[in-house]
Amino acid sequence: AAGAGASLAFACDLIVAGEESYFTLPFGKIGLIPDGGVSLTALASVGRHRALALALLQDKLGVAEAEAAGIVAQRAHQGHALEAALQLAQHLHIAPRDALAKAKEAINRTALGQLDEQLAWEEPTQYAQMDSDGHKEGVMAFLEKRPARFD
Repeated sequence: AAGAGASLAFACDLIVAGEESYFTLPFGKIGLIPDGGVSLTALASVGRHRALALALLQDKLGVAEAEAAGIVAQRAHQGHALEAALQLAQHLHIAPRDALAKAKEAINRTALGQLDEQLAWEEPTQYAQMDSDGHKEGVMAFLEKRPARFD
């Protein structure tokens, strides 16, 4: 899951990942900031220093490390993640839906209580970055399949 895909993954309640899966936030390579709330959801998931490494160094967080960090609820054989996720979803029938929803709300209120504020900050910041020379160079380098030359 890269970029926006990683933003979506970090927003999920439970992640099932295949053996070759990884997470990366390569926004900086095209002169942008991590968005979609991932600046907060990644922080809540992996902690400040690992979130900064993902955002600044654009490292890949492999499935083994993600599982060890508690991000991946279940690891699946490659090609079988959907099947494993559907089996995991069956376990949610052990409690009433409203109890599970309130449990989720309780945890998210603490871990992600600033999500609305973060999204409100990300939007104008990202649009400003889209007008930057760094973004233009990052996109051109990507399209031309060459390393970007940032000042």
